[in-house]
Amino acid sequence: MDEATLQHLATSINALEAHAVEAALVHPDDSDFWPAFAAHAEPIEDCAARAGDDAHEYARVQIEEILIRLGKVDPAHRQVWSGGGS
Repeated sequence: MDEATLQHLATSINALEAHAVEAALVHPDDSDFWPAFAAHAEPIEDCAARAGDDAHEYARVQIEEILIRLGKVDPAHRQVWSGGGS
């Protein structure tokens, strides 16, 4: 993954985290939170997937970390970015 792709993903993921925090406050019920979160997370994952396996894995792990911080995913199930080299 090149530096420009990494920077673009990092910027998008930072914006997603801000949205996710707000969504968790506005939608305390999970049935409302998940669609609101997915509406913003899925385009990032789609873009990352088009950029390659490393970018997709990076985005997936970063998005999972957001959900762990919000208490939406159990940290015991955390996946780690391998930082591969494609």
